[in-house]
Parts: sequence; C-alpha cells; structure tokens
Amino acid sequence: MVSENKMIVQSMDLGIKTKHETSGWMLRTMGAIFSLLLLIGTSSSAFAADGAKLFKENCATCHKIDKDMTGPKLYEAEKRIPGGRDWIYEWVRNSPKVISSGDEYAKTVYETWNKTQMTPFPSFTNEDIDAILDYIDVTGKDLINGPTGVPTGKPLEEDPGVFSLWNWLRFLILLVVLLLGNIALQIARLRGVELLKGVDLNKMNARLMIGFLVFGMIAALWSSFSFSDMYLYSEGSASEHGMEIDRMFWITMTVVMIVFVLTNILLFYFAYKYRHDENRKARYYPENHKLELIWTVVPAIVLTVLVVFGIKAWTGIMAEPPADAYEVELNAQQFAWNLRYPGVDGEFGDINLHLIDGNNLLGVNFNQKEGQDDFMPNELYLPKGKPVILRIRSRDVLHSVHMPHFRVKMDAVPGMPTRFTLTPKYTTQEWRDKIGNQEFEFELACAEVCGRSHFSMKKIIKVVEEEEYLEWVKSQPPMFDPSIAYKGIDQNAASHTADATQVNESN
Repeated sequence: MVSENKMIVQSMDLGIKTKHETSGWMLRTMGAIFSLLLLIGTSSSAFAADGAKLFKENCATCHKIDKDMTGPKLYEAEKRIPGGRDWIYEWVRNSPKVISSGDEYAKTVYETWNKTQMTPFPSFTNEDIDAILDYIDVTGKDLINGPTGVPTGKPLEEDPGVFSLWNWLRFLILLVVLLLGNIALQIARLRGVELLKGVDLNKMNARLMIGFLVFGMIAALWSSFSFSDMYLYSEGSASEHGMEIDRMFWITMTVVMIVFVLTNILLFYFAYKYRHDENRKARYYPENHKLELIWTVVPAIVLTVLVVFGIKAWTGIMAEPPADAYEVELNAQQFAWNLRYPGVDGEFGDINLHLIDGNNLLGVNFNQKEGQDDFMPNELYLPKGKPVILRIRSRDVLHSVHMPHFRVKMDAVPGMPTRFTLTPKYTTQEWRDKIGNQEFEFELACAEVCGRSHFSMKKIIKVVEEEEYLEWVKSQPPMFDPSIAYKGIDQNAASHTADATQVNESN
C-alpha cells in the first residue's frame, strides 16, 4: 500500500513536472517565433529604408511609384512582367542587352516609351534591387489605397482632364470679364460720357512712372534679400577654382547693377520730365558727338577689363592639369550619365564605338590590360584636396556637365572629347555641417536641353578623404568579365591578360 501511494505521488510529481516542462517549452517556442517575426519585420523595415535611399537617388528622376512619368509606374511591376524578379535583375543592370537579346517584353517596353533605354545600373546587386522593389511595394500600397486601406482616388490637380478643363474655364471667365468691360466703355463713349473728365492723363501717367520706379526698386531689393539664402553663391564654392569664378561673378554683378539702377532712374525720370505739355515745344536735337563718344567708349573700356580678367581666370582654370591628378570619365547619353573610373593601375582602356553592345555599354577595348580593371559605379566619388580631371564624352547629342556647387560647367560634344579639372575643398559631410543640412548631396546634372527626359540626367557626387577614396577604388568590381563574349574582343587573349594583371597586382 505504501509502495502504491509512493508510486502515485511519484506519478503526480512526474505529471506536474511534465506539465511545467511542456508549458515552458511552449512559451520558449512562442517567444522564439515572436522574436523571429519581430526580426523579420525589423529587417524588412531596414530593407525598405535602404530601398528608399536607392530609389530616391537613382530611380525617382524618371519613375513614380503610383503613376507614369518618363517611365512607367513601378507599383506592382512584378505582376506585369512575365519574367518576374529574375527579369528585373537583368533589366536594371543592363537594359540595352535585354532589348538586343530579342526579349519580347523588353522590346514592347522600349517601343512604348519612345524608344528610350533605361539607364543601366551594372553595379547594382540583387539585394539592392530587392530593397528597391520592397520599398515600392510598401509605399505603393499607401499611395494607392491610403494608410487605412481605403482607395484615395486622384486629387483634382493630378487629374489632367479635369485640371485642364478648369484652366480653360478660368481663362474663358477672364476673357468674358474683359470683353464686358470693353463693351461698357464703348457704350459710354457713344452716349458722350467722359469717365475721366477733368483729369490730366499725361500728368497722371508721368507720376505713375515715378511710382512704378520706386515700387520696382523696392520690390527688387526685397526679393533679393528675402531669397538670398536660396542663392547658390551665398554658400560659397566647394572647389578651389570656384573662388575665382565667384570673384568674377560679383565684379560683373556689381557693374551690371550700377548700370541697371542708373539707366532705369534716367529712363523713368525722362518719361516724367518730358511728358506732353501744351505750352512746351519739342527741341530738335539730332546729334551730340561728345555724348555719343562717352556712351560708346566708357562701356567698351569696362567690358574690355571684364573680358581680360575673365580670359585670365579661364586660362588658369583650363591650364594643363598636374601629373598626379586623378581621372574620371563622364559619358553622356540620352538620358543618363555613365561614369567610368580607371582601376588601381590609374589608366583608362581605349574606347571604340564599334565595340559597343549589350555587354559593353561604352565600347571599352578589353584587349588592352589598361581597360580590364576599369569600373562603372553609380555615384561620382571625388577625393578632397586633390585635382581631378573630368574627361567628358557624349554618345549621341549635345549635353552639358553641370556641377553647380563646384562651379563646373562644360559641354559634352559628340565626337569631340572635352575635359575639366577641379579640386574639391570640402567632403560631403563637411559641406553638410557648413550649411546645416545633413540630407544634402552634391549633384551632377545636365545643363543642356537634350530631349524629352533631359531632367532625369542626374548623379550623386560623394566627396571623401583621399584615403577613403583609394579604398573605395580598390573595392569596386571591374567591368570586364572573362566569362562574357564581348563584341570584337579576342576572348582568350583578354582572359590571359586579365589573369596576368591579377597576378601582378597581388604581388
């Protein structure tokens, strides 16, 4: 009996322990699952955040998430594309190659969007593209359905049909008002009614001239000071040569403003002083050689001085660059900037337009060892305090390199390579601290209207210390891939050259 009770008690203890152990195991499992879900949610949010940055820096100039722009809307793009993400990976990295391969969907996109090729991003990894797609998916749901899931519809100003109709209605209303006013004036004249009887219109207009002069000058001063923080020149130049450009700008601006003020004061004063007067007869004054000599010689001298100083400044800026200058090539095409850097050897491979194909976007001669370590990044990196030669080319039409904060502007001309040398004064972070904006990015833009999507030609510029710049160069993957059959390239010779180059660099 005692032994039976003992067995029962042991069984009860075992049952209690088993129940506690089971309960603890369940709690631990649930906790692990919750932690995993939280981790996945956090990772997805971080992933989407990375995608937001990549989207804004590389895609937003041509695409919107919820509506067509230069390119198609991107929300639910995966559902529209037969090949899914694998197709998107290839398209983003090299759209010309996908089009030339005969892919039907790629040809349809190309034809639909005015035969404009999407800017290729060869350095994008699958993870980068996944991050962008995740950001589009998350953001698109809010844009299309609203945060609560209720369809938002199109605002009035975003509906081109309604907005256009409203503009026409406003124009017609204004036209009707003006016509009614004119009819009223004509009826008054027919009835012999003088609306401004006893008013000296000449004197009134003369006084209005002086009033307009005073008002205009005050308005010009007010707008100049009110928007001064938006002027690019208020921040100073981010390059060494830019200081000379700014100095010339302010000298020219001072001369122009003096002439502007004096000529406008004289213009409105003469309109006031020599208004029509019944008691005054106009004097015949056909010529004055002394006066003509003054207003010809003085502007000629001033302009000559400005031109001489401008030529001197420009000659210094365009002087032969130093031997230790870094180099980067800016290749323009409708509608993108393709950047090319020499690899660690510091030398570019030659370019031949006959070698351009879907695998070789710039036509680099990979038979040369100098070209086999060239690389194409998505952002323009520059070292602080070191001269950098911008080698500028155009593949199709006239473009223009514009880096406003660095005071750089140089045309990209088809068939005629140009160059510009600059020395950055600040890193990107130093400039952000200087202007008090931690979101700021330097920008490369196109300043020549080159076609329908001209506005989308933009690249982010990163200025870093020289040590960081050199590490970045070493970390970039080369354009040349021995496994790809390039047009016009001896693959065996190029592969052997590439292997020998890698052995030399490792030694």
